Amino acid sequence: MSGKEYLPNIAYDSVIIGFSGEQLKVLIMEYHNTKLFALPGGFVRVDEDLDQAVRRGLNERTGLSNIYLEQFHTFGNMARFQPEVMRTILRANGHHDEEQYKWMTDRFISVAYYALIDYRCSLRLLYLVPDRFIAPAHPGPHIDCIQSYPNTAR
Repeated sequence: MSGKEYLPNIAYDSVIIGFSGEQLKVLIMEYHNTKLFALPGGFVRVDEDLDQAVRRGLNERTGLSNIYLEQFHTFGNMARFQPEVMRTILRANGHHDEEQYKWMTDRFISVAYYALIDYRCSLRLLYLVPDRFIAPAHPGPHIDCIQSYPNTAR
């Protein structure tokens, strides 16, 4: 992953709220080998729209696709700038070339999106990825769901 592939200093975060009956759950991701958690997020490639980047990243990390996403806030507070957290994540995953990944430890402005989904319809996909939905420890029965979400985020 080279910094030249991505727009500098722009990232996205996704708040995926799952519902089932009267329960609401939020999808959080665990960074491999770190015990650190975050919302699903990522970087915007130089050749893609922001909305495309969010959809691509969600699909790559969770298997979720064709969901309605709404942009709700842009975060840029200096208190969010914590380069040591990213260094910890990089080192824990075998990336020790600080110069190659320096761009990832820079300050980022993050654009946030949210989605509301029926998490029973997505459990099968979410059990296939190493990150996790805060959900029951065992997969429930398969539930066929028909979702009619717009194909593009606003």
